[in-house]
Order: sequence, then C-alpha cells, then structure tokens
Amino acid sequence: MTLLFIMNQDIFDLLKYQQKIFSSHEYWRILTAHFIHINTSHFTANMLGFLLFTLINNQTMTTTNIHSHIILLSCFISLCFTLFNPQIHWYAGFSGILYGLYTLGFIRQWIVSKNIGFLILLIGLIGKIISDQINHSQNIKFNSLLEIPVVVDSHFYGMIYGILIGAFHIARNFSKE
Repeated sequence: MTLLFIMNQDIFDLLKYQQKIFSSHEYWRILTAHFIHINTSHFTANMLGFLLFTLINNQTMTTTNIHSHIILLSCFISLCFTLFNPQIHWYAGFSGILYGLYTLGFIRQWIVSKNIGFLILLIGLIGKIISDQINHSQNIKFNSLLEIPVVVDSHFYGMIYGILIGAFHIARNFSKE
C-alpha cells in the first residue's frame, strides 16, 4: 500500500472524499481519500504511524490481512462520513485507518500474547478517542504541529471498526478454547 502526498491541487481535488460521492457517482473517492495528504507533515506523520503499526503487529497480521483491513476501513469510514457527518464536505488522510488498525492490532496482540500491556494500550487509545469526541463538539480540531484540521470522527469510526472486528476475533478465539 502506498500513501500519497499530492502537490497538484487538481489531482488532490479529484481524489479527496467529498460528501457528494454517491449522488455524483464518484465512488473512487471512497478509497482514494484515505491515501492522499494535505502536506508533507501530514504525510510523514501517517507514514511513521503506519511503520510503527507494522513493526508492532508483524507477528499477528500478514501483509495481505493488513491490506484487506485498510481497504475495508476506507470503505467503512467513508460510509460513516456519508451517513453521519453531512457537515464534512471533504476529507483526506490515513489517520482514521491507523486508529482502526491500532485498535484491531492491540486486540489481536492481546489475544495471541495474553500480555496485559496490549489491553492497557487499547484502553488508552479508546480513552484518547473518547476525549477527542467529548472535547471537540464540531468533530474537527486543528493540529498546529501538522498545520491541518483533523476530523476526529475518522478516528472514532476507525476505532469502531477495530472493536467490531476485534470482538469477532475474541469470540472466535474463545470458542476454540
């Protein structure tokens, strides 16, 4: 999977999520929005987050498995934007996917290793996302380090996906025991 930083505004505008995806039949935006970035800081932060995720989870998730979840998370987050966030006119970035991957990854690591540390990381991640939801009623906060607005609902939807798929893995694991 490749994450992109696109300097050409016309191409960026063609690929970003827009609320009109379904009415204008621009379905590619469901996926492409999550692979483009506003600036190099945004791109770098997401690349570092993804690199860290792969280093932590290389024993419990295959490359194919990770790529499948990235595609499914892209669809899930875009669909949630369309259904629940009509005020979001556009979106670009990978952070919602990262939150979903980390949520699912911590759950899978906990199942495999029984290491309580992964459960603590999961609780901390969920707490951070809930705090963002409570403290940013407009669902957008400005990140001064990256110099971009952050749509915190993308993080929330990613977390929900991770919890749902993680719950399936937990149920499947306990049914084997």
